[in-house]
Amino acid sequence: MISTKYPIERFLSADATLPIAKQLSDVLTKTVDDFVARFGTKDEAWASRKPAPDKWSAKEILGHLLDSAANNHQRFVRAQYLDDRRFPGYEQMEWVALQHCNERTWSNLILFWRSFNLHIAHVIVRLSASDLQKECTVGSGTPEPLEWIATDYVGHIQHHIKQIEAR
Repeated sequence: MISTKYPIERFLSADATLPIAKQLSDVLTKTVDDFVARFGTKDEAWASRKPAPDKWSAKEILGHLLDSAANNHQRFVRAQYLDDRRFPGYEQMEWVALQHCNERTWSNLILFWRSFNLHIAHVIVRLSASDLQKECTVGSGTPEPLEWIATDYVGHIQHHIKQIEAR
């Protein structure tokens, strides 16, 4: 298993015979479904509340995770067929500010985020072993295998879910 900034090893299957793409897809699906079950019925006031003026609300965190889904979805698909796998970075503060997620309903954000991630899990499970080894560069970062990007993506979601849990 590749080590990333957001370790997810504890969430992976103990069955080492399962392909990593299957394990990542399963972990992503479980993570999303668990989050929706626990937080999907929270009220608008809770979801919109900022813990501090310079901190994101749960809606803004979920909006950020939607941005991450949009950016990573393209990477997972394009890495399979492009020879030049240099992808743009992501200016998270600008994206979150410009999308005004606090003006969206929590239920709509949850529905969109869940649906998008279940589609991404569908894409990930179909990544071949050779595709997972393709080197990709995001922004000014160093080249990393697509497996690293997929693993980091799932860990990044779990990192932000912990922030929401702490509210």
